[in-house]
Amino acid sequence: MTETLEHATCRQRTHGEDAAVYRAQLRRRPDEELHARAAHPDWEYTCTEGPRKQWDDVDRPPDGDGWVRNVHIGVRGEGWERFDYTEESYWMRPKDQGSEGG
Repeated sequence: MTETLEHATCRQRTHGEDAAVYRAQLRRRPDEELHARAAHPDWEYTCTEGPRKQWDDVDRPPDGDGWVRNVHIGVRGEGWERFDYTEESYWMRPKDQGSEGG
């Protein structure tokens, strides 16, 4: 059996250090995988929704500048998904554009 350090002698990471490690791990993953989970640390994500097969604004992005369709979620390559009573369009934009526009 190997010896381990006493718990009291181990330095605990701070929340900030944990967050930095998590962000570094996320950045090592392919962007497509992160966008598919809406988890890329440099992007923000949202969705718009409307009635199934009757939605005129399906291609209208949310308010604000910089939104592009997140083609990594939903129907692969199209960025939307149809459910029993609604459809959802998935959008993303770089976080530095989030404060622009209205």
